[in-house]
Amino acid sequence: MTIQEQIDYWIKLSDEDLSTAEILLSNKKYVMCLYMCHLMIEKILKAHYLKNNLKNPPKTHDLLYLSSKSGIQLNNEQIDFLDRLNFFQMEARYPDYKMEIYKTCSKDFTNSFFNESKEFFKWIKSKI
Repeated sequence: MTIQEQIDYWIKLSDEDLSTAEILLSNKKYVMCLYMCHLMIEKILKAHYLKNNLKNPPKTHDLLYLSSKSGIQLNNEQIDFLDRLNFFQMEARYPDYKMEIYKTCSKDFTNSFFNESKEFFKWIKSKI
């Protein structure tokens, strides 16, 4: 598989995660919606990493690490956003944390975070 085919693969997966997050949001599955937002951003960052480094991205879920290794210049607001989004990757995977996060993920909170994720996603995708 060529580098471009791999980049296209990561982009396709991230597009699918965006669609899945939208479905989850509309069905009031807020925790899983935010988990999919994390996956969407992780995969688009991996596509960006491939574009800039011409090699496979690191096997990590840490968005801050991926962004730093992919050469993207982020402002403080974007760094804070990725740091907050990292939370949903771990929290959604482990049942003992899920109950705590369910209390946080209201409709308004999730809508806001989803919209922020979608905007960040579009911005990164435009740089590939």
